Amino acid sequence: MISRSTIDRVMETARVEEVVGDFVTLKKRGANYIGLCPFHNEKSPSFTVTAHKGIYKCFGCGASGNAVGFLMEHEHLAYPDAIKALAARYNIAVEEDARELTEERKAELSERDRQYNLHSFAQSYFHMQLTETEEGKAIGLSYFRERGISEESIVKFGLGYSPEAYEAFSAFASTSDFKEAELEASGLSIRTQRGSLIDRFRGRVIFPFYNLSGKVIGFGGRTLKNDKKEAKYLNSPETLLYKKSETLYGLFQAKKAIQKNENCYLVEGYTDVIGLHQVGIENVAASSGTSLTQEQARLIHRFSKKVTVIYDGDYAGIKASLRGINILLENDLQVAVVPLPEGEDPDSYSRKLGASDFKSYLDAHTTDFVRFKVDLLLKDAAGDPIKKSEAIHDLAETVSFISDPITRATYSSSTADMLGLAEQLFIQAVNQHQFARQKRGNAAYREQPESMPLSAPIAAPQAPVLNDEPQEADIIRILLQYGDSALNEEQGVLEFVVEMLDEIAWDGAVYEKMFRIFEKAWKEEQLFPDRNLLFNHDDKDMAQTALHLYADEYQLSVNWEVRHEILTPTKEVKLQAEVTSAVTRLNLKKVVGMLRACENKMKVADLTVEEQEILLTEYMGLKEIHRSLADALGTSISH
Repeated sequence: MISRSTIDRVMETARVEEVVGDFVTLKKRGANYIGLCPFHNEKSPSFTVTAHKGIYKCFGCGASGNAVGFLMEHEHLAYPDAIKALAARYNIAVEEDARELTEERKAELSERDRQYNLHSFAQSYFHMQLTETEEGKAIGLSYFRERGISEESIVKFGLGYSPEAYEAFSAFASTSDFKEAELEASGLSIRTQRGSLIDRFRGRVIFPFYNLSGKVIGFGGRTLKNDKKEAKYLNSPETLLYKKSETLYGLFQAKKAIQKNENCYLVEGYTDVIGLHQVGIENVAASSGTSLTQEQARLIHRFSKKVTVIYDGDYAGIKASLRGINILLENDLQVAVVPLPEGEDPDSYSRKLGASDFKSYLDAHTTDFVRFKVDLLLKDAAGDPIKKSEAIHDLAETVSFISDPITRATYSSSTADMLGLAEQLFIQAVNQHQFARQKRGNAAYREQPESMPLSAPIAAPQAPVLNDEPQEADIIRILLQYGDSALNEEQGVLEFVVEMLDEIAWDGAVYEKMFRIFEKAWKEEQLFPDRNLLFNHDDKDMAQTALHLYADEYQLSVNWEVRHEILTPTKEVKLQAEVTSAVTRLNLKKVVGMLRACENKMKVADLTVEEQEILLTEYMGLKEIHRSLADALGTSISH
């Protein structure tokens, strides 16, 4: 287990804006930072990081938390692993029990954790095979040197080699506490018809795939044989960790440079990425030879609004990959293009020109995507009217993917001019493509299999169940945000709230649990509890609720009167007014509930005279309390 002192040091040191900034491009706005939410797809930033509170909150999907919670949610880490990741980031030594893990503790490790461990183990194994074995040096290392890949790049990208022997890795991993089922699930091993395990990547040089936090999630292997029956490149299959459509090779190593340069160069292969790094261009990632996906485009958009696609000098290949531009545009990315000379790729051409001349080439030949596509398609049409018509529709479809209407109109005008076409005619074609795509989307929505039959009866609307949880949530919010502040010269916020709400019954179980933590800390030690005890509580509902309330800015609902039957004034500026108002509102709501209960009892037909008198006395007493609280709050209450 990680020591408490280590956890405390991590929590004190970690800065949420730095941790989130490793995965999301953040822009300063006032005292906060904003960016695109990594937890749901959005085009306008609603993700806010509040540095002085140490928290983040998305006002689109509601996700919220602190630095530890962000890593747990984004990287699917267990709490101890998130602490360790932060400790590594901030060079904090992790203090743990020196005892070996027991079998019970090993069993507690999640499947995802075990897979991360296995992939890290495999990467170390492949790298060792490349750099320390005769076979690896003679075959794998020789290949990398022939391709001009330096020792520094081999380490930076974790490159390796898988031996030719059928079971080399599988057998070694099996003796290192990894189960056969885990090896098979990872895709690193394949089960034969005879039931034995063999290595997937045998006889190949290895390119590890990393997620955004630097954990190995899969591998690509290149064969060095000339056997046409064998695939040149072989990737990990889809696994718990690796989703091909959601991974860009080199993005982990490139993300900081992409943010700094506000541009991402997009290439095709592993060696293209490595080759550009070696000439000083580090803001580069690769689609790894597959068609670009929506998920990959959204990944790029989290770090930059601009993408520059570097195309190999292969006409057929360029035409086949043009569809990727539409996906980039659909995700609000600004797209530029750099075509390379025929027969060249980014790796070969950067080595041929050298760092300085290659950068100059990129600067000189970067062109707008529409200009590039017009030139390419018109050249292909070569005076054929049918092909030109097809090219115009192709270009109209591309422009239709631009979501901003002003940008779309500008491109429509310039594209029509380049084509020698009436602007209105081209705009009409753009609109047709937009409409057709929207229609297809609506049809897909209508055809969802679990939609309600048209003949299904419509249920009568249910009356809302009224409870006191909104007011209880506001009390906990105030304690989290201001509980350690002074209310007046004699009393603090925490002391006042605990004294005023000592005996009330709570409707929300999670709010009551949190209140009891505050109450116990004050009554037993006269102290305000450490907020991190709540933010990192074993009860995940409590932790998430605490972070959500701490992140919330207080705003009264416009429907407050209708939903909760309380006319509540606007929040006062002063803390004292806000705290006393919140406590009074909760007490008042409790009294409203007690009045209702009393009224219901009085409606029972067979009450004795004595019972009626007792209830009437109780009712009148509650009405007096109700009136007093309402006067203090300055509101009128309907019950």
